[in-house]
Amino acid sequence: MATPLSADKMLSALRKEGVKVSERPGWRTHNREGHGAWGPVHGIIIHHTAGTDSSAGIGLVYNGRSDLPGPLAHAYLSKSGVVVLTGNGRANHAGLGDGSVRHAVVAEMSLPKPTRSNVDGNDAFYGIEIANLGNGKDPYPAVQYQAAVKWAAAICRAHGWSSKSVIGHKEWTNQKIDPSFSMVQFRKDVQARLTPTKPTTPPKAPTVTELPLSNPTDFGGPFQIDLSRAVAIVLPADGTWTDIPFLTETKDEDNQFTIGDYRINGHCTYSGQLYVSLSGVPKGDEIQVRLVERSNSTNAVTKTHPIAEGLGSDGSTFIAIPFNGLLDAGKNIGVQIGNFTTDVVYLNTAQLKMQTWIRSV
Repeated sequence: MATPLSADKMLSALRKEGVKVSERPGWRTHNREGHGAWGPVHGIIIHHTAGTDSSAGIGLVYNGRSDLPGPLAHAYLSKSGVVVLTGNGRANHAGLGDGSVRHAVVAEMSLPKPTRSNVDGNDAFYGIEIANLGNGKDPYPAVQYQAAVKWAAAICRAHGWSSKSVIGHKEWTNQKIDPSFSMVQFRKDVQARLTPTKPTTPPKAPTVTELPLSNPTDFGGPFQIDLSRAVAIVLPADGTWTDIPFLTETKDEDNQFTIGDYRINGHCTYSGQLYVSLSGVPKGDEIQVRLVERSNSTNAVTKTHPIAEGLGSDGSTFIAIPFNGLLDAGKNIGVQIGNFTTDVVYLNTAQLKMQTWIRSV
């Protein structure tokens, strides 16, 4: 249960999630006030329009029909992936459904099959109409489907709900068949966006200490260093470089090097490979990764390695970067990632595999 989002809070939640939003004039006050309660809200219901994608379809969702006044949902999702906001408040989209389903949504439990139509859902569920014929042949373009996932995730995130608060119209009542895609998979996709909720702010750089050399006239090595992380980082679409903090050190032979959260220090020659895996990169957009060298004393970047780019696709984005160089005394090396897309991106895993040789002073 939760207090319904205001128009401003709804807009903010959607934009933070990377949803492309269009505002239908009048949507902020367009609702069925006076025809029943609105709130507390319990969850989200997904619909398909059973019609083609058109301005007429948007108008129908906004205005309704002679037998069912609008709004018929809080949002309309076009094939292009743009979410058109059509209402704020009570909307005629859910109708009567099974009270046991409503109870399961409130408790975020497994859904029973609907067998009754004994409770109203218009007072407690957000609804979206996705433009699709619903015949099993009309496709949902990836950009449209992902927009639906983001829309649902944005509302869930704003209320602190899991994906179990998201149901299909066909799961609310046995009188409906929408949407024409798997709600089991849809909830998995929504939860995948909700899971990596922290850390949203990368930790501060650790204190750096210089590599101790027992005999500065000799070379030592190679030493194998293998750092990794498997806890996701949320990368807002703010166009800034973010340091990747590695969480585990799987190998550092003889503890020859001082290793901080995301820095390799020393007076050495190095060579290696960086691997990163990301999700949420919009198809055709790019994410950028680079190695940098910094001064231990001032933390200023003194050298940047060539940038590697990964293009978004319908699935995950993978980037592999070979590198090598000479690290002077008083400096350290780290890894940065830049989200220069228009969407929130998730860094899922990162691995830094290096060989290092101590250099003579």
